Amino acid sequence: MEWGTADSGQATVEFLLAVPLVIVLGWGVWQVSVAARTAELAGSAARAAARAAALGRSPRQAMLGELPSGLNRSASLRIIGGRAIVRLQVPAVGVGSSLGPIEAAASFPVQR
Repeated sequence: MEWGTADSGQATVEFLLAVPLVIVLGWGVWQVSVAARTAELAGSAARAAARAAALGRSPRQAMLGELPSGLNRSASLRIIGGRAIVRLQVPAVGVGSSLGPIEAAASFPVQR
């Protein structure tokens, strides 16, 4: 190999251009999985709250019991006409903020 040829640093340049792309794609996949998990947790919390309300128990305690402590702070619950609606903030990966809210609703027949 001769030094100073026209393509002597081509592999290095291609590698340096590809690394940020791989990092951004990896971050995007991670963020989508966090958003999907948050949606799943919102659904579980809504079902637990609706079940607790139908049984005469505390829907808020049931909702909080389904959520990890990091999402407890952003959780809100509304009971409207027998439906439990849980709203969570989707955490942003690598940033100390959120991407916005996600809601899930569930209902459970009243048990007598």
